[in-house]
Amino acid sequence: MTRQTDGKSLYEQQEERILAQSDAFISLLTKRGILGDHQIDNEKVRKAKQEKNRKSYHNTQLLLQHYRNIAWLLECLPVDVAAELDEPFEGVDKLIDQMDLEIALGNRKLENRMEGIV
Repeated sequence: MTRQTDGKSLYEQQEERILAQSDAFISLLTKRGILGDHQIDNEKVRKAKQEKNRKSYHNTQLLLQHYRNIAWLLECLPVDVAAELDEPFEGVDKLIDQMDLEIALGNRKLENRMEGIV
C-alpha cells in the first residue's frame, strides 16, 4: 500500500516531480538551441532562433573590452533600433532578442549598423 500525503500517493508525487524536471530539462535544451521552440509557428523563424541560441555564447573578456561602448549603446540606441524594427520598445532583453532574430533572418541593414558601432 502507498502512503498518502495531501491526498496524493507517493507515486503521484514522484510522477509530478519527474514531469516538472522533464519540463525544465526540455526548456533548458530549447534555450541552448539544441531543440527547436515549438511555440513558434513559423518554421523559418523557429530555425533561425534555434541556430542563434545554439551559436550564442558568453565571452566575458570581449564584454569587458567593449563595456564603455556597450553601456553607451544601451542608453542611446534602443529607441532608434526599436523604431527601425517597427515594434514598441518594452525592455532591453526583448529588444536584443528581436535584433538577434532580425539578423538571423538576414536583415543586413541592421547587422551592418550593429557591426559598425562596435
